[in-house]
Amino acid sequence: MLEFDQALFSSINGWQVPEWLDYVLIQWRNQKVWIPLYLIMVFVLIRTFKKKGILIIIFAMVVAGFSDFTNSQLIKKSIERPRPCHEISDIQNLDLKIHCGSGYSFPSTHASNHMALSLFIFLAAGSLSRKWTAWLFPWAVLVGVAQIYVGVHYPLDVLGGFIWGSMVAYAFYKIYEKVLEGLKWEK
Repeated sequence: MLEFDQALFSSINGWQVPEWLDYVLIQWRNQKVWIPLYLIMVFVLIRTFKKKGILIIIFAMVVAGFSDFTNSQLIKKSIERPRPCHEISDIQNLDLKIHCGSGYSFPSTHASNHMALSLFIFLAAGSLSRKWTAWLFPWAVLVGVAQIYVGVHYPLDVLGGFIWGSMVAYAFYKIYEKVLEGLKWEK
């Protein structure tokens, strides 16, 4: 399994893409690039759902924070899998496109946080907003792929991040539903 993970990593990390796509993939994983998107999501959630939108935003921030903390401080430090950029001798032709972080690799915190945020907002926004929230999943997946492409995570790290982020989102969505029931607001 780990050999397949390394082979898939080498394949994705070695993609020969046009210069503009290389730039996009490197920037895609940069959280600061998404600040305008986060602000648009806040605006749309408040405009669409009023008080419930504010509650969704508060929960989304807690979801992302919980995902980030548990992933980076508990799971990664328990598993201690080195990043591919720290295992240069084991990986043929590593193309490191950004600075290699000092932390561990499994699971990817970027993948976990983006999937947690995407799934929670998708669930909390409900069926009325599926059209404008469905794009969140390709966004999260591309963040994960970009992590592999730039050389800082293996594919299994990203998959593990997606799984952890999904579990966190679903658990907090269930809490969110109970809060809505307690407030007697519509789901």
